[in-house]
Amino acid sequence: MTNTEKLEKLIDKYDEDLKAYDYSNFAPDLLRYCGSIVMKRIEEDFGTFISYYRDRYVIIDDVVFSIDKKELVRYSPEKTDESYVIPEFVQTICDGAFQGGEHLKQVTISKNIRHIGSRAFSDSSNLAEIVWDTSKASGGSYVFENCPKLTDVRLHEQVVCSDYCFSGTPWLASRTEEFVIQGQCLLAYNGEGGDVVIPAEVAFISGNVFAGN
Repeated sequence: MTNTEKLEKLIDKYDEDLKAYDYSNFAPDLLRYCGSIVMKRIEEDFGTFISYYRDRYVIIDDVVFSIDKKELVRYSPEKTDESYVIPEFVQTICDGAFQGGEHLKQVTISKNIRHIGSRAFSDSSNLAEIVWDTSKASGGSYVFENCPKLTDVRLHEQVVCSDYCFSGTPWLASRTEEFVIQGQCLLAYNGEGGDVVIPAEVAFISGNVFAGN
C-alpha cells in the first residue's frame, strides 16, 4: 500500500465529522504513515487539519519537527538522501521517527541529542552506519532493531542503550567478547553458560541476553 493510499484510508475513516474530530489524535497517525511530503500535497484539500498542524509542527527539508524544533518527529519515508546529520537544535528523536526507511545509509547523531525514542530507526533496510560518538543520549527500546545492514556503529562510551536496542543487527552479531556492554547495559552474552558473574558495571540487562544458555 502506498503512502497516498494509506492517507486516503485515514481520511475516509474520519471523513464523517472531520471538523469535529480531535486532531491531536489524527496528527500522529498522519505523520507516521504518510510523511511530510504527502502532507504538503494535500494542503489545499485539507486546510482545517493543516491549520492545526502548523500550530504544532514545522517542516524543514521534508523533515517534521516540533514547533520549537527541539523534537525531530518524522523523517519522511519518501526522502531519497543516503545520509543525514541530525541538526544541532534537536534534543529528542521521537519514537519511530526514521522507522522503516529504505534510503538512508548513514546517520550522524548530533552532540545535543538527549534521548532517542523507541524504534526510532528500526526496520531501516539500508542503514549501515551510525555515528553516535559525541552525544551521551539515552536510547529507548528497539532503537535500531532489525536493521539488516547495520555494521558500523560508533558510540560514545557513556551512551545508555535500552532493551533490544541493536537486536537483529549484524553489528551486534559480530561482537565476540563474552559480555557486550554499552553504557552500563549488557547487550549480549557470548559465554558458554554455567555460573555467570555479571560484571559490576552492568546496571541493566537487555531482553533475551541469556536465552539459550
